[in-house]
Amino acid sequence: MEAASSSRPSRKTCASGLFRVLQEALANVHRHAGAGRVEVVLAVAADRVTLEVRDDGRGFTCPTDLGTLIRSGHFGLAAPTSA
Repeated sequence: MEAASSSRPSRKTCASGLFRVLQEALANVHRHAGAGRVEVVLAVAADRVTLEVRDDGRGFTCPTDLGTLIRSGHFGLAAPTSA
């Protein structure tokens, strides 16, 4: 999570947000990927937390225009960002 101001979200807020993101990622793996293996990595640094979820399931080609995802109701795929 990145704070827009100098204030930082609480640990509880970050933990809750990370839990929800992981929960959704694992649900998507279960629903769509047909994966046999899932790897979850949580890395904590002084100024950031990184959550990575990888699986060996079926992938898909993500459109280069994120508006396409939004117009088709795939808001969750349009929202994640990488640092």
